[in-house]
Amino acid sequence: MESALQSGWLVAIAVAVIPALFGVVGNMISREARTPRDIRNLGHLADSLSKAPVGSEAHDALSALVAEYARRVHPGLIQPRKLNKTNVALTVFIILVSGAAILGLFNWIVATNGTGWSVLAIVVTVLIGLFLFLLNIAAVTTWYNEPSARKSADK
Repeated sequence: MESALQSGWLVAIAVAVIPALFGVVGNMISREARTPRDIRNLGHLADSLSKAPVGSEAHDALSALVAEYARRVHPGLIQPRKLNKTNVALTVFIILVSGAAILGLFNWIVATNGTGWSVLAIVVTVLIGLFLFLLNIAAVTTWYNEPSARKSADK
């Protein structure tokens, strides 16, 4: 019985922490995909410019192209995303509540072990655990706000 309760703590911690890790790693991996196309194109042009020999016709043409492209890129695309502190706090709260809920459900499984209720306890725990797992992943992905477009003085 004691080892089952100890593994209950491990299950609760895993359900709470693993989605958070997935979300953080996923944010880091998908950062390139979220970079606006104009910024990626500008980066590729700048890489090409750095590889062209200085003073060559290609270098001069690429330099002019990079300068023109940089002027055309909307300034709002260059702003970094901002951390949403409220969503971070709510995510931490959701993770803690999820861990406590899974621990309680796991204790329910241990308490009903060997009775007719144990099957129901296992099914309910698995379904709620999957829901909480997905909820935690979704919560972690809301940590950042997309940059808002700056209002141009020209308009």
